[in-house]
Amino acid sequence: MKPPDLAPRNDAPAVRPARTATLMAGAYLVVAAAYILISSTFASEHSGSVEDLKRLEILKGLAFVAGSALLLFVVNFTTLRRIRRHELQTRRMERAMRNAEHSVLAGTFARSIAHDINNALGIATLNLDQLQTQLAHDPKRRALVDEADRALTRITDWNRRFFEIGGRQLLGDIRDLDLREVIQGTVELARQHGKLQSAQIEVSLPAQARYRGIASIIERAVLNLILNAADAAGETARIVVALSSAGHGSWSISVEDNGPGIAPALREEVLEPFFTTKPDGIGTGLGLAVSRSLARDHGGDLTLEPTAHQGGASFRLNLPISGEPVRESGPVPLQSADVSQARVLVVDDEAEIAGLMRDMLEGAGYEVATAESGAVALALLETARFDAVVSDLHMPEMDGATLWREVAQLHPALSRRMLFVTGDTLSPGASEFLRKVHCPGLDKPFSKTDLLAAVAQLLDSSATD
Repeated sequence: MKPPDLAPRNDAPAVRPARTATLMAGAYLVVAAAYILISSTFASEHSGSVEDLKRLEILKGLAFVAGSALLLFVVNFTTLRRIRRHELQTRRMERAMRNAEHSVLAGTFARSIAHDINNALGIATLNLDQLQTQLAHDPKRRALVDEADRALTRITDWNRRFFEIGGRQLLGDIRDLDLREVIQGTVELARQHGKLQSAQIEVSLPAQARYRGIASIIERAVLNLILNAADAAGETARIVVALSSAGHGSWSISVEDNGPGIAPALREEVLEPFFTTKPDGIGTGLGLAVSRSLARDHGGDLTLEPTAHQGGASFRLNLPISGEPVRESGPVPLQSADVSQARVLVVDDEAEIAGLMRDMLEGAGYEVATAESGAVALALLETARFDAVVSDLHMPEMDGATLWREVAQLHPALSRRMLFVTGDTLSPGASEFLRKVHCPGLDKPFSKTDLLAAVAQLLDSSATD
């Protein structure tokens, strides 16, 4: 998918200063010479005396000065207005660039700690899985663990959505969606933002809303619209998000607020990149432009409605017909792999995670060895046979990608039976690596069920190759 085109539109032809100035000076000389010749001829023919000729020459000079002044005013006014427009556009772009730099720094920092956050979530998830198994016959304590597990699931989902929606690339495949769930999840995510702590958000959804598309694109576009509405309406914001059918398999999502609305003179510019009415350091002028670009990347469009029921602004995100039938789908059962002789090597620099994975795999019948680094893993591969490798992707010294390259050279068959766990599969580098090497990935945090299913599928697919 190509990135959104956010370059400011400027269809005016390029101006050549020297050529333009020469043409204007030449035109002025021609007009001035013609005026002098014509006015002198007229004065000599219609003056009856020397006094009449003097008066006519004075009037002629005054007219020339007045005409020159008027021409000079028009030229300067046009030039200065054009310069002013360019200055405003330059300031908007500079402001957007400063804010973009801040966003990049924040994104870089968030990406740098994402691995540690997901490692911590992974440890908590795996330990809760263990507790749920051990407390299966203690309903009261099991209820407490289940409640903690639900809370952890919500935190995990929020973390995933923040990185997915805020990612540098729009990841995800076209798949069957329930637009009701997509919008409800996005609104729930938006409620966590500081801008909407005191805002009222109403959601209007139909009974069913099946669609085939890319969830992350729709989520990011709707989130931008909700945050923009919150900025416009302020602390007393009342935002209405409505999903409605546009007929024949297409849908429209409207986001309306009770803010001051958009002045008629600005309606044509409000969707353009770098246009903002917010103070310096607050708005980039890219929110609505990004939403429109996202909609167009999905084959749709974003429009500003002529009127809004609450008196503010109302934007409508139009989603076209998906072009593919929505299929009823259910979970596909995994075929059970024969684990009686399967040996798995777990590689992770986090000893707690490696130990938890070992316990879970051993509990399922696998023979498991652990290695705290890629170098130790290679040493173990030289002395023992393994049927599969479960490795962290981001590790110090030798990361998962380097380990895969070494395994591919020394044990080519085993390189096709490697599963990579990571808390950063949404990053372009991680997803591109997994795509190139044709190895599965498992997002942290994951549950015991996720881990066992991934390993069983890895061994089962290798057995059928």
